[in-house]
Amino acid sequence: MSRYDWRHSAFAPLAGLLVSGVLLVAGAVGALLRLVGAATAPAAAELVVTLVIAVFITTVLRIVRAVPDIRRERGATARAVANIGSVKPGEDTLVGRRLKLFKEAAEAGSDCEAVLSARSALDEGEMANKHHLDHALIWALPVFGFIGTALTMAAMV
Repeated sequence: MSRYDWRHSAFAPLAGLLVSGVLLVAGAVGALLRLVGAATAPAAAELVVTLVIAVFITTVLRIVRAVPDIRRERGATARAVANIGSVKPGEDTLVGRRLKLFKEAAEAGSDCEAVLSARSALDEGEMANKHHLDHALIWALPVFGFIGTALTMAAMV
């Protein structure tokens, strides 16, 4: 993966900021506000709408980036359900890694259930860490909406 690959973790936020910034500078954000009837909205409202657009674009790009991984995992799971022998333990999928771990634990005489349970906890933590930015972006949208409302009300007063 090259430094500027669209799947790079920094690409989505940068692309979201860049596109929303271009829309702001081009006057599209102001035109959008006038289109919805906010003709007297303060300049700060344009900034808030620009941030909302940036968050939206970033979130959509992060979802699009995850689609190939989701498809790969879904394929491995479907193969495992159809025939467990069709999944290779060395495969770089969750199912493949679990099969490899189960095989290694069984060969070592370990408690396979405890090993898989511990790995599940680690995978859950890894998955949660991977999506912290998504959760922050989703929670930021109502905050931006509130800030825009407060700025507009303050300007009207």
